[in-house]
Amino acid sequence: MDVIRITLHSDLCAGNGESRGNAVDTDIVLTAAGLPRIPARRLKGCLRAAAGELAALGDEAAAYTAELFGDKVGRQGCLWVGDAALPQEAAFTAWLKQNPAWADHSRVEQLYTDVRGQTRLKDGVADDGSLRFTRVLGQYDPLDKTKALVFEAPVWLENASPEAVRLLDWFLTQLAERQLPVFAISGNHDSADRIAFGAALLQSSRVYVSPVFSGAPVPIPLTDEYGTLDVYLLPFLKPAMVRHVWPDEPVESYNDALACVLRHCPPDPAHRSVLVAHQFAAGAACCESEEVSVGGVDSVDASLFDAFDYVALGHLHSPQKVGRDAVRYCGTPLKYSFSEAGQHKSATFVEFGLKGEVSITTAPLTPKHDLREVRGSYMELTDRRNYDGTAVDDYLHITLTDEQDVPDALARLRVIYPNLMRLDYDNLRTREDQEITAPERAESITPLEHFSAFYQLQNNQPLTAEQAAFCQQLIEEIWKEGEDA
Repeated sequence: MDVIRITLHSDLCAGNGESRGNAVDTDIVLTAAGLPRIPARRLKGCLRAAAGELAALGDEAAAYTAELFGDKVGRQGCLWVGDAALPQEAAFTAWLKQNPAWADHSRVEQLYTDVRGQTRLKDGVADDGSLRFTRVLGQYDPLDKTKALVFEAPVWLENASPEAVRLLDWFLTQLAERQLPVFAISGNHDSADRIAFGAALLQSSRVYVSPVFSGAPVPIPLTDEYGTLDVYLLPFLKPAMVRHVWPDEPVESYNDALACVLRHCPPDPAHRSVLVAHQFAAGAACCESEEVSVGGVDSVDASLFDAFDYVALGHLHSPQKVGRDAVRYCGTPLKYSFSEAGQHKSATFVEFGLKGEVSITTAPLTPKHDLREVRGSYMELTDRRNYDGTAVDDYLHITLTDEQDVPDALARLRVIYPNLMRLDYDNLRTREDQEITAPERAESITPLEHFSAFYQLQNNQPLTAEQAAFCQQLIEEIWKEGEDA
């Protein structure tokens, strides 16, 4: 991960797309404490625009624009950008929480921002009735007016590490030497172009990789004593990707997209069939480490898979079936967030006999270092009698119950628990803070969820699936326009 450092040379309006009553027509992005941020979508939009300027100049680097930023047919770029924040935001926020005089975030806003009125000019003359008020972020650091205000944003490329690439290469080589077929598809976090590189060459070693989506998948036949088994490889789909291939098809939602593709590749009823796909099937359980749209807009109906003998699904991290036993997520082999701490990971084994005969078993996967959550006071967790003989080198989220903060607790606990990943407190103060910072949690709610709640409040009924799909499409179009601006 790298950092983009942004130094202001003029006042800035990093709009949040909202107004504030009758006082501000265009507001900016602020945390619950009143500290300013520059939203990631604005930064990425500026970077995309700069890449477009390079393309116009014929710069060779422009060839990588689609790979970095994605494209309009739904391919995901590998460049990720976070919100730009003040380098000292965390320290400021902690200090503000401990100083009641600054509990009103408007005081902090006033340090960093001003509200300015602007009138539209028409032929050099102010246009009556066009006065608008905009909040702007000041160019200078309010704590030191001699310095420009500085922001830092995390930026990274979602590429596998060299060690991971070498491990995958070794693993695939071992399977190929044993004449074992391998089937792989690209998911929502993958670059389909990268995954598909060398796919034609790998087929000679029975390593089958899904190509960049360009139409219905062609079955890959396997044979055994029971006959033919066809394997269909379907990479992660977005509606835009399917509309690009079949522009005349009525594709508005993820469900429409999947239904359209499967209509064009019905399995042979005389053969056993397996579909490998990467979608969110409605009714499946998910956790916070997975990206699932609120309201299930990106979900697909599991009944679309009925024609297949077995469906191997990716996307969700928890091993589970969806509807019938033969539609299954195998889950991830490792835990990727503390929301998965209570999950039991496993490997799924599927055996096929005659047509209609499918046997499914699982085997537990035990990692070298587990991901666990531990709770207790500092004295309890540092008492040798309590941790002797336990897996102290597991990846841990520790919650301290002490009413007073323990000085340098993180460093001191890591002497005993070297892989401590996260430290929190649960006491009277933090429970009160949770109530105070409730607006901050609202920032994490998706636009669709905000609108859904508003719609239900006004109409005493929830959005229909069709309405939710339309709203989500509209939101994506608006955000896309913002990124391209």
